Parts: sequence; structure tokens; C-alpha cells
Amino acid sequence: MDIIKDFCWLFEQSVQGLLYCWQISLGLLTFFLIALLLNNPFCPKNYQKKYLLVCFGFIIPFLIIFIGTVMEHDGESPVPAPFWPQLLIIIIFILHLLFSGFVLYLFKGFRWFALSFCCIQTWFSFWTFFVASMSVTGDWL
Repeated sequence: MDIIKDFCWLFEQSVQGLLYCWQISLGLLTFFLIALLLNNPFCPKNYQKKYLLVCFGFIIPFLIIFIGTVMEHDGESPVPAPFWPQLLIIIIFILHLLFSGFVLYLFKGFRWFALSFCCIQTWFSFWTFFVASMSVTGDWL
């Protein structure tokens, strides 16, 4: 049960980071809504199943938080934190950036929508990366 509480706490910290920088979050949300109104790939005449792939990007931040929860390191421990959990989080974050580039390539004709959606995902992924990195190293700011 502690894992679920820790996961929810790390998720809450990530959301608070989004809200702390609310100007950027609001700008990205506005960009997304404008792109959705002007360039929507999900309307019936444009819809293709491959466009649902863009939603896969929201799984990655939860995976990053899960790793931060499972590999949590107590900062008071005399044993230093292992480096490989941090490296795993970095690799997943970089793969998320590459996945966003692939989505942009895939969405020909709807790149403004894809760009806005991927920016929101990357912004959320950044905050989960930041919080999970503090969790696995035991160094909290």
C-alpha cells in the first residue's frame, strides 16, 4: 500500500510543478486548443487509427513516476544511491522525445495539432522526470 501512496505523492508533486509554472502550462494548453480547433485529426473525415498513437505519449510520464516510486532511495541512508535508476529515467525521457519526433513525422497535414499535443506531453514528462530523479537519488530540492 505504501507504493500506491508514494506513486500518488510523486504524481501530485509533478502536477504541482505544472501548476507552479502555470504561465507555461496555460500557454501550451492554449496552443493545443487553438490547434485542435483549426487542425483536428479526429473529426470523421480525417480520422485514421494511426492518429491514436499520439495518446501513447501519456503513458511515459506514468512509467517514469512508477520507476521513481519503485527505485526510491532514502536520502538519509549511508549507502549512496545507485546510478542505474537515474540512467533508466534519463533514457526513458530521451525515448519520449524521440517518440514525439516520430509522432510529428507521422501526422502529415496535422503537424500543428501533433506539435501542441507533444509539447504538453513533454512538459508533463519533464516534471515527472524531475520529481522521479529526486526520488531515485534521494536529493530533494
